[in-house]
Amino acid sequence: AFSFGNAQAMQAIASVILIRRGRLNEPAETGSPAGTSIAQPVAVAELRNETGDTALASLGRLAGDWLTQGLQEVGTITVVPWPTAREAWEQSGGAEGALQRFGRATAAGTVVTGAYYAIGDSLRFQLQLVDARTGALLTALPPVAGARQAPERLVGELRERLMGNVALATDARLEALPELARHPPTYAAYRHFERGLRLSDELRYD
Repeated sequence: AFSFGNAQAMQAIASVILIRRGRLNEPAETGSPAGTSIAQPVAVAELRNETGDTALASLGRLAGDWLTQGLQEVGTITVVPWPTAREAWEQSGGAEGALQRFGRATAAGTVVTGAYYAIGDSLRFQLQLVDARTGALLTALPPVAGARQAPERLVGELRERLMGNVALATDARLEALPELARHPPTYAAYRHFERGLRLSDELRYD
């Protein structure tokens, strides 16, 4: 068993089995998955360092690399390789309009962008999915915060949340449950959830 972290999501686990049982074996459509607003390909920008500490500048690149790898592991979307995305972001200049320039340079449909902040002895990471053409916000993920001494763990949690969000958004079986997108689980939790749906459809209740 696993928890999504709130009662509404747990109710959704029960309701989705009834809502989607008859659709689990439908063939997937080609192109962008049904029920998703994630235009492809997806490019990850270097996260902005808003801590005021230049010693933490490398975290933005580390996060960009790990987030890109995570999206590639999800396997349901096309992702711009990190070396290409990093070069395009450096050339964008980081000023006003940088996201649109970055999107054009990578031919991306959606850009993953964000920043990290220092709050006392803690770091806080925020992440958004943005329409690469218009700059419109598509999704804002819940922030990830924790001890400043363990930034790699925070980036790892951020990656899990992004992977879970994208996996949900590209799963047409769950399009009737937008509350899950508002409270995305980790990718590991989504994988358990997806397996549970499949086993239920096969009547393997044990």
